[in-house]
Amino acid sequence: MTVGIAGDYVLRMKLGNNDLPLAFSAMHDFSIIQDFNRLLPYYQFQAADASGLLTHIAPFDKNVTKLSCEIGTSDVSNIRNAFTFKTYRRFPEMINAAATNFDSQGLLDIPNLFNPSRCRAMQGTIYDALASIAVNELLIDKLDISNQLQVDRTLIQPNWSNAELFKYLKRTLGDNGGYSYYPYIYVKDSQYVFAMKSLEDMCSQDPVYKFIVNDEPYQDYLPVLDYAIFDNYNVLGIKGIKTQQFGYFDWHNSQWVESIDSYQDFLSLSDYISYDYEDQADSEPIYDTGRTNDFTRTFLGRERGEYYRRINSLVKMWIQTPAGLPNLVPGEVVKVLFADGLSSGDLATYQYSGYWLVERVCHSFGKTFFTKMLLTRAGIDTDQYTSAMRPLRRKL
Repeated sequence: MTVGIAGDYVLRMKLGNNDLPLAFSAMHDFSIIQDFNRLLPYYQFQAADASGLLTHIAPFDKNVTKLSCEIGTSDVSNIRNAFTFKTYRRFPEMINAAATNFDSQGLLDIPNLFNPSRCRAMQGTIYDALASIAVNELLIDKLDISNQLQVDRTLIQPNWSNAELFKYLKRTLGDNGGYSYYPYIYVKDSQYVFAMKSLEDMCSQDPVYKFIVNDEPYQDYLPVLDYAIFDNYNVLGIKGIKTQQFGYFDWHNSQWVESIDSYQDFLSLSDYISYDYEDQADSEPIYDTGRTNDFTRTFLGRERGEYYRRINSLVKMWIQTPAGLPNLVPGEVVKVLFADGLSSGDLATYQYSGYWLVERVCHSFGKTFFTKMLLTRAGIDTDQYTSAMRPLRRKL
């Protein structure tokens, strides 16, 4: 199936080696989602299958489990991105005796991720071990691994799949510097990229796009037609924001160690953290750590991974662009401006303006191609009086 509608977008889809045998008018929804909280991008597809070809006739075998698609804009920029997915679940549903709806879901087709399990030790730097797995086993095109992982450690993979190893590293990395590491694979410019980046690596980047909440673009700001804000202060604040208590067993000295961490090293994208100075400093302790070893010597990475993720999730915002952005990926920084503040000259009174981290990107195709993105950060920007906390480190 090849689609090009009124200059809006281009979508080419293949099932196995053949064009998808559907008319565009039969497609109800096709979405591609990339998220740095998930290892792989995934797709969701829904279409009318009046002939029953996909539901009843085409066998669900290796020839039809791969869904390849190329997406892009059909304007002068001619931006493209391409994915190959493996279908894992199908949900045919009868509408009436003569028609069905065909739904399917799948993940980016990456080999050697969920199987086989391996029992091995990898010596050298963490960076080199991850690069070797990504290139030689996952067949990745490019690497986006933090330079803070250029540190010597022996990685043990005790009969785990590579996915299980990445999950363990996400939970524990950080004793060597950095915090809140995210392992994930994303697709940009039709290349598969393996990322293992800390929250600080992501937030330190320059913005890749600028958006204005308005129906028209302004200078280099792209328009945003819809937004929805979620303030999680009273939900996440229950576990504690000012400080984080944690404990672990020190194997070398045969003693239990308790410590308290603070937000002093957290790099904020906002002027204020959405937590009140007068609120309690207590926190829900993190004790499910274990004992020290050569890889995890202080459990600071384990503790800060959870603590700083919580801080950076205090405020979230969904925004939707009227035109698709095929190569926007999670882990990038964007800047958002509210048009009302621009027209009044009072930018700082619009507290959700400023830098945001892209957590999730959802490309949706139907009558048009648009991109929704979930943005996240620790708080607000304002020049008004507030009792919210000031971060000690702020992105400028």
